[in-house]
Amino acid sequence: MISALWFGMWLCAPADTEVLRLKIGQEIVGELVEETFDEAVGVTVRRIDDGALVPLRWEQLDPADVQRVRGRFGYLPDEPEPIYVEAVRLTLARGGQIVGTIVEQNEESFVFKQGNSLLPLRWDNLRGREVVQVDVLEVYDPEEYYQQQLFVLQPQSALDHYNVSLMCESLQLWSRVKEHLEIARSLDAGLKEGTLEDKRKRAQLRIDSGADSAQLSQAVRLARREHFTEALALLEQLLQKGSGSRLQGEAVRERAKIVKQRAQWLDDKVAANFFSFVDRLAQKIASTPDIGLSEARKQMELEAADASLLATAEYLRVPVEEVKEVWESPDRPIGATRAASYGGGTFTLGNERVMKGLLEEDKDKAAAKSTKEGGKPGDSTEPATLEDKIKRMLEEKKQQREAQEKKAKDKKKETKQRRIADVKPTADEWWAAARTQERVDYLKAFWVERDSHVRVLKILARNCSACAGAGFFHFSTQTGQDGRQECSRCKTLGFDRIVHYR
Repeated sequence: MISALWFGMWLCAPADTEVLRLKIGQEIVGELVEETFDEAVGVTVRRIDDGALVPLRWEQLDPADVQRVRGRFGYLPDEPEPIYVEAVRLTLARGGQIVGTIVEQNEESFVFKQGNSLLPLRWDNLRGREVVQVDVLEVYDPEEYYQQQLFVLQPQSALDHYNVSLMCESLQLWSRVKEHLEIARSLDAGLKEGTLEDKRKRAQLRIDSGADSAQLSQAVRLARREHFTEALALLEQLLQKGSGSRLQGEAVRERAKIVKQRAQWLDDKVAANFFSFVDRLAQKIASTPDIGLSEARKQMELEAADASLLATAEYLRVPVEEVKEVWESPDRPIGATRAASYGGGTFTLGNERVMKGLLEEDKDKAAAKSTKEGGKPGDSTEPATLEDKIKRMLEEKKQQREAQEKKAKDKKKETKQRRIADVKPTADEWWAAARTQERVDYLKAFWVERDSHVRVLKILARNCSACAGAGFFHFSTQTGQDGRQECSRCKTLGFDRIVHYR
């Protein structure tokens, strides 16, 4: 509640008194101490009620007040920023995506708006939709958006109109830019006079250039939508006119900006899309009827990199040589961490390969699992390989069978006794029985460890999901003896090999 005394002071205050709103909800009324203004830090205010000096940092103030105070000292944004708005991206059932806004809808259909176009669509023709932030020029007609914002902003001061002119510059509405700059100058002739006049002349030049201005604006819009190849092609056409176009200088500046944007975009997009196409190839190979493990691994190792480079280049619409350069560069952006597991097929790698590169703590754990219960009680010698384990188990099985036959007086044989497999499991048997997704993960892990341009971060051992890391299942026979059976999933290893990579 504002007191009468405080309100009276505010009425009698000098004309240059400022009302500054703090983010915490309070307000401070006072004079700005000019010599304390720091464009990067803040400003000090002398309160009108008690004359106290209050230093304020920009992050303490409401953003609108920060802009107003900085503008008072001549620090105004001179370059427009792209305007982003909330929109809907629809994935169509027949393929492809469109971005816009839904303006009308019912249970069966809706109307989708893109710029000035209205598209009637049915919900059952969609495969998906998501809310996204996109450049305003992708979904709105520039003049329509300008009118909406003008109603909301209600510009009054010279600074207000200057800021609206920047918005219009982002919208490529050059006649509106000139209009608001001239209003700003009429309200305050000293408002960053040099910059304001330069911008007014530029707006007039764009208006006078007609078709060339429209072509330059189209190139800027394409670049904002990440259609860099088309944008640069338009600029090249404009530059080829030479002195025949008055926009040569602007075209050169825009080309330099777009080339830089494109390089950054390519760095960000290559890895993510490359790995997506690797996943697709692994899915295709894993789903091939009657393919064996050896052939599947061979195809993945030989084809994944080249096929994914070509697919990525086609998807991004850039030359494959550029994609390859980014992918093979040691300075390639790191990107998101991914993981692939050999799953139940870990045993197919062989004893030497299965332990290679494991983190020390996981290596010790995996080694313990791989030898757990491998020897007889009290025997200090543990079998070192899978073959040795199987020989030892077969010998124990033989001894158990002889003891049971000798002890049985009625010569009855155990018809339902559980036994350990006599035959070493084969890789192809595992592959034939594996689910498609397990095959996919296996192929990705196999490829990752063989492609020199993939950055392997770490390799871990995770407990087998069937035996919880034991490698065996224990049971009692019908005669009361203890027995054990190897885990049919991990083949006594007790763990899955998992590769983390980027």
